[in-house]
Amino acid sequence: MTNIEEDKTRVITSQRDPGRKYSEETRVADWYRDLKQQLTSLGPYLKAGRIVTFQNIAPEEKAFFEEMVGIIRVPEAVCAVFIPPSIVQQAMWPGAGERQSDETTGLYSISPDAGAVAAQRCGSSSTIVNALFTFPPLTPGVDVYEEGRLLAGYAFKDHRECASGLSDILNTYLT
Repeated sequence: MTNIEEDKTRVITSQRDPGRKYSEETRVADWYRDLKQQLTSLGPYLKAGRIVTFQNIAPEEKAFFEEMVGIIRVPEAVCAVFIPPSIVQQAMWPGAGERQSDETTGLYSISPDAGAVAAQRCGSSSTIVNALFTFPPLTPGVDVYEEGRLLAGYAFKDHRECASGLSDILNTYLT
């Protein structure tokens, strides 16, 4: 296990109830709960029919966000947020210093991806769509959660295909 994986495991484990069994269902329910909390806390900043993001993000994250916004069609009833890797790094390890991507890969130390999108019907978190724009060898994908259960999962060959697919998925599950 790499240091990154050990850090993730340590953080996740520290948030768990030691007497609780962690089945796949439990992990999915916990992930849904975390997504719901994130969307709830960001609620005042979400805009109907748009993907919003954070103000202070790295230039490469901003470029990726702008590219995705040009591809993803967000239905008017949907609110969505792009969460870049540097923000995840700050949230998971506050005080860990400046956010620094690797000079050769542009990757952040905790995340082999270009970011994620979390979306819901504006004002309702019963169904949440979560897209993760991973880098190879991982596969970009979109998961759909409903009331703590994994409803559907989709895998795509690249970021552009994932973004296009996300448009259809948002329309199918959130309108």
